[in-house]
Amino acid sequence: MRILQLLLRPQIGGAETLVASLAAEWSRLGHTAELAYLDPEGASTGKVARGRRLRRVIRDIDPDLVVSHSALPNLYSAIVTPRRTPLLSVLHSATDDFASPLLRQAEAHSRRRARAVIAVSRKQVDEYAAHFPRRARPVLVPNGVSGELPRRSGAPGQPARVITMARVASQKEPELWLDVVDRFARGDAAVAFSWLGPILRTDPRIARFWEDVRARGLERLLPGPSDDVGADLASADLCFHPSSREAHSIGVLEAAAVGLPVVCSADVAATLPSHVPAATFASGDASSAEAAIRSVLSDLPAALDRAASTSARVRAEFSIGATAGAYLRIAGVAGPREADAG
Repeated sequence: MRILQLLLRPQIGGAETLVASLAAEWSRLGHTAELAYLDPEGASTGKVARGRRLRRVIRDIDPDLVVSHSALPNLYSAIVTPRRTPLLSVLHSATDDFASPLLRQAEAHSRRRARAVIAVSRKQVDEYAAHFPRRARPVLVPNGVSGELPRRSGAPGQPARVITMARVASQKEPELWLDVVDRFARGDAAVAFSWLGPILRTDPRIARFWEDVRARGLERLLPGPSDDVGADLASADLCFHPSSREAHSIGVLEAAAVGLPVVCSADVAATLPSHVPAATFASGDASSAEAAIRSVLSDLPAALDRAASTSARVRAEFSIGATAGAYLRIAGVAGPREADAG
């Protein structure tokens, strides 16, 4: 079976991580997984150009299933995908996409195209249902993590290694991260911070943040994207996630699956399973975040033991295999192995 996944543009983020993991799992099951972008690098972002480009991609690949990810790819795929082809539209945003009148109107007009909508969080389900009460409610399918992730082992580092694994983007609240780093730098050399992820310097807010980083001589703490996410997580002692909001953070789930204690906002923690050991802070409050990190570091060996004891459960409950299988069941399609198993 040919499965085409559609993303907005080439970048690194939660949706892109999920897409890569789904493709690997479907390939393992004997399917052919293809990837396309609504806006390839250098391509026109006009409505007509996007529609023609996507229609051409779908015609050339002739997929048995199309899976689109995030608001604009969902909209264009609903317009362009042939009615005979099953279509899944996956919601990813931590904010309410359909609070925008333009997107809400476009989504309302897409009702003529039969498709299933997948949400990665309960909040997304409720928001969608509130905007479109006559539509079928989205199906909740939590994000999954790869079973190939390593497990953390060994004693805490000296200094303790506090890692952030995410895009350096406005919604991740990098200024809070920098404030926390400053607070520790003033009187605690026993903590080493790092942030691995692409730095979106084209965003004016991130450009200002980067200037602040350079002014402090801290560029070495933000080396860019990870070459091996699992290995980098497994070499750390604690995952600090500064963002106030997430739909269902793959980065935090990966850290929990590796066996790292997690420090995140109370709102982000609410999207995680209750058995994940997470120390929480008030959204946007650097003092609260500092206190949460210090609470974990005060007995780091015990925190690491708790995180290790729950990592297997995280892997089992949020496996990418379960997520990939759920997508196929919702779409009502079956590949060779699924059909044989029935």
